[in-house]
Amino acid sequence: VRRKEQVAFLETKAAIEHRLAEGGDAAARAAAFETTLQAVQLSVTIDDGGSRGRMLCERLARLAATAPERARAKVQLAHLSTMRGQLEQAEAMAREALREATRDEVDAALVAECRCQLGTVLCTQDRSAEALPHLESSLAWVDAHGDVETRCELHGNLASTYDGLGRVADAALHHEQAIALARAYQHHGNETMCLANLAANRLRAGRVREAQALLAQARLLRQRDPDGSSLDGFIALNQAIADYQSGRYRDALSALDATDAALAAFAPGFAAAVAGHRAVMWAGLGQWARVQQHLDDAGVAADTAPLTVCRRALLQAWLARALDRGRPGGGLEAALAALGPTEGPDMRHALHLELAAWADTQAPLDTLQAVLTEAGRLGLEGMALAARGALARLLAHRGRRDEALAQLEVLERLDRVPLHTLVPLRLYPLQPWHDAVRALLCLGDHARAKPLAAALARWIDDTARQQVPEEFRDSFRHRNPVNRDLLALHARLARD
Repeated sequence: VRRKEQVAFLETKAAIEHRLAEGGDAAARAAAFETTLQAVQLSVTIDDGGSRGRMLCERLARLAATAPERARAKVQLAHLSTMRGQLEQAEAMAREALREATRDEVDAALVAECRCQLGTVLCTQDRSAEALPHLESSLAWVDAHGDVETRCELHGNLASTYDGLGRVADAALHHEQAIALARAYQHHGNETMCLANLAANRLRAGRVREAQALLAQARLLRQRDPDGSSLDGFIALNQAIADYQSGRYRDALSALDATDAALAAFAPGFAAAVAGHRAVMWAGLGQWARVQQHLDDAGVAADTAPLTVCRRALLQAWLARALDRGRPGGGLEAALAALGPTEGPDMRHALHLELAAWADTQAPLDTLQAVLTEAGRLGLEGMALAARGALARLLAHRGRRDEALAQLEVLERLDRVPLHTLVPLRLYPLQPWHDAVRALLCLGDHARAKPLAAALARWIDDTARQQVPEEFRDSFRHRNPVNRDLLALHARLARD
């Protein structure tokens, strides 16, 4: 409410300034532009998808009389279009803004703003490699000459771009800088967003507990602002991911409902991503009819964003495995091709691990080793854990006992209590440990397999009882193929 009142006040002020400008008062026209710009910047955070936001952007464009003003107007339209999921228009506007900014005398601050917006649009399309030069080329000037708010925005966007490239260790440094800068100028909204972005970084790394702590800070900070905004949706989405990746399914359901409500109101362009995460949660619960419904709906929507295509391919593969349909032809390979060689390495790793699971004993060792090496180099600790489990299982099947045991020993040292420290973001959280049990059984090491299987079965039972709504408990235990197999292995080992 408060922000809507502020926008209304700014619109009234701009209208007065515009009337003064009709007599040829250049200063009044410039003032009307600046006031309308403030209204647009504020309204984007509470955009409900209606006509008001676009109307304000169009009014701003009409008031623009110089190349820098035209560039700034286009930046705002690019931002609004991004939030609405109109990414082709957003990219076109951002590129036009950059051309306007560099047309006459170069205003370094404006060029940096335009590059930052273009980088954001490219990242939203899973094109982080294209975005990176725009952001990195602005960094030195902004750090030397930019105000605190501009520096905060650039470091935050650069961090998110590094995240898109899987460079989570590099990204974390810039996330932390952005948080410190937001605190320096006491902008609670930006600080909240920066905390949520660092939480997403920690989720990508596999550090779910760290992400939970950061999200708690973000929610506490949000309480200072009574108005809803897209921020609430992004916080809730990251919370939902943290919840379902740690087995807190009841909480994840609530968080996804909150995500839908906030983003439908303020950032409808993210609806497909939210639906994809809900489907991943349904897969964990063994609710395959709901997963199939999502895939049917996604096919109609025909969203071709690379990460969306990859998530869809993984869901199709999991569905086929759960229902014993046989491997879906070519979907995983097509998803890898859509992703490309540099974008989203954590998703690329998940696809390679899924391909290896379907290949079983025929999986290529060098591919799994490459996943482990790259995940370790980038700081994707959860995915590295999953790669070790898959490697151990494959090495055990091939009779390479010492190498398999070496991988298992590292896996146990990294996360002695399963799911306590590391969780792979793109996979079912028990997958590495399921592979570990299977590897130990293949090696004939029942003495080590038995307590591990018992601990995992206990986690499944405790989670079903405490964290899963009653109507989904049976499917969680018996229709999730990893859980079903672990419970069967535990029962068999307990009898031996």
